[in-house]
Amino acid sequence: MTKDPDPAGIVPGGDLDRATDPEYAAISTKAVMAAAFSVVGAAAFLAAPFIMMPVVGILLGLLALRQIRSSAGVLAGRGIAWAAVGAGAAVAIAAAAYHGHNWLAEHRMFSDLENRSYQVIDDIAAGRYADVYALMPEEFRRRQGAGPEQFRARLAPLMKDAGSIQRRALVTLQVTETEDGQVLAPAEMHVDLERRRLRFTIWFKQAADGKWELVGVAGEAVQEGRQHSADAPEPHAHH
Repeated sequence: MTKDPDPAGIVPGGDLDRATDPEYAAISTKAVMAAAFSVVGAAAFLAAPFIMMPVVGILLGLLALRQIRSSAGVLAGRGIAWAAVGAGAAVAIAAAAYHGHNWLAEHRMFSDLENRSYQVIDDIAAGRYADVYALMPEEFRRRQGAGPEQFRARLAPLMKDAGSIQRRALVTLQVTETEDGQVLAPAEMHVDLERRRLRFTIWFKQAADGKWELVGVAGEAVQEGRQHSADAPEPHAHH
């Protein structure tokens, strides 16, 4: 007496994955592609858009598992597919955390420089030139050879008889690198006084310890076209 074959054509789960026996099963192409995308997905640490690569690896791995289950033993590679899903998930999570941390650090840096730029403008408008001058590194001030009085003399004419601040706004703030390797962050500020409109550039320089130091303030009365600078470095910058 012979046993009728399973009418549904279902093969027991233990016989589905027969990758070691090419006579019975072929490796799922999707499983191989999933593994490739998950491995190459390590490039996600280089740039955020590459995070899509391990995500694609995860999706292909899941599709491969579904395809293998429904192939009745014709396709194999379940282990490869599961490895691709696991590796892709690990890479995607790690890369997202890495880029998220960098984004937060950069956001905090720009926010801090923006707040400091506004404070410099407020101090200048209030006549606290010595306080602004004292924010610059001592070595930098010594190299410039200009004291607090010279600093005041360069900027005070801008504020004379101009009235109080009506509006001040940060226009641009960017990080640039000079030809000699210095990292600078010039902040351009527009300041509307009662009787004059001014444009300031406030220069910050990144020190060896990563902290940002004020190294210059340049101001200009927009209508009059007179420029007054206070220890602003030459940029020669690469964007």
